[in-house]
Amino acid sequence: MNPIEGPREPKIDNEKLSTWIELILFLGLYFAVKLAQGLGGLPANLFGIPYIGLSWFYFLLSLLIIWRYHRGNQLQSLGLLWPAIWPTLASGTLGGLLAFLADGVTTPVFEALFGRTQDLSSFANLRGNLSDYLWLVPVAWLFAGFGEEVFFRGWLMSRLRLLLGESRSKYGLAWGLQALVFGLAHSYQGPTGIASVAVYGLVYGGLVVRQQGGLWAAIWCHSLVDTIGLTAIYTGALNASIQ
Repeated sequence: MNPIEGPREPKIDNEKLSTWIELILFLGLYFAVKLAQGLGGLPANLFGIPYIGLSWFYFLLSLLIIWRYHRGNQLQSLGLLWPAIWPTLASGTLGGLLAFLADGVTTPVFEALFGRTQDLSSFANLRGNLSDYLWLVPVAWLFAGFGEEVFFRGWLMSRLRLLLGESRSKYGLAWGLQALVFGLAHSYQGPTGIASVAVYGLVYGGLVVRQQGGLWAAIWCHSLVDTIGLTAIYTGALNASIQ
């Protein structure tokens, strides 16, 4: 080092710094909206869309996409690549079978651990209600199947990978953390619900890894899982209550 120059300032990784800001900003906004809704501080809909949380979530998702675009990122950076249709459908369907198998194995463990079942009471009015069922299925495809996959797998998991590094162990940590945050986002389902949803998040994240960052297999899998779940509640095959 040239003594005339003096000590050098430590280099700041601008990309990682901006990623930290992005992560804190949008995750903070997401959970702030969740908390405000839970406390009754926000109306159940925005711009007249009559589904609790849906319009606020898409408002936030739109801000996120605008932010990413402003920073020079196209939709492909969120995993919205043009898919090979049949392999994508096959992968997503197999992923759905794996998700239900994992749920069947782990849910009894979570119920024994927490001493209660998954709280699905917010869907209790769906049983036998055809109009609500026909409304909620497409909403689930748009809000959960597409929106949550873009937010949690397309954005969150990729941001965590950038921050943690590309080694296999760090990749696994990003995969696990996104599933944990996904579970916490469903805290209204109680502790068993949080753990069960996190298991589904692991499956969806695994599909994204297998598709090399592409989201469409996970979107199809998530939509399929939610459709079957809503159908089970509608028909009474699944008890939408807390015990």
